[in-house]
Amino acid sequence: MSKITFHIDPGHGWLEVPVKELRRLKILDRISPYSFVSRDGRTAYLEEDCDASLYVQAAGLEWSGVQERFSNEESPIRDLPRLVDMLERKRMSRDAWSGIHHALHPEPDCGGAFDGFTVTSDADPGL
Repeated sequence: MSKITFHIDPGHGWLEVPVKELRRLKILDRISPYSFVSRDGRTAYLEEDCDASLYVQAAGLEWSGVQERFSNEESPIRDLPRLVDMLERKRMSRDAWSGIHHALHPEPDCGGAFDGFTVTSDADPGL
């Protein structure tokens, strides 16, 4: 990443990071309920107390390379959706779609138990 911005208002601060970076670093599931996400779901605003430090450490970055953006007013970041809520909605959507898909397209009876990876059968293994 070329430039990272730390947004600061009179009460708090957030590190602006692409969500794809959180996925790449495998820390997306470790983000607290205090971080936010842009409405298009592409940019995370990591809260300063835990999540921003988690990212900086995972990415191997130095805080000295972070650009700070101060505001004397309450940041509009506070009005964005929470990142964990967006992730939960996506998970629920995937689960719901999976349930609908399986209801409309049940697994065929292959003569054995299907666990998603293997089919077991009493058939002669030498065949």
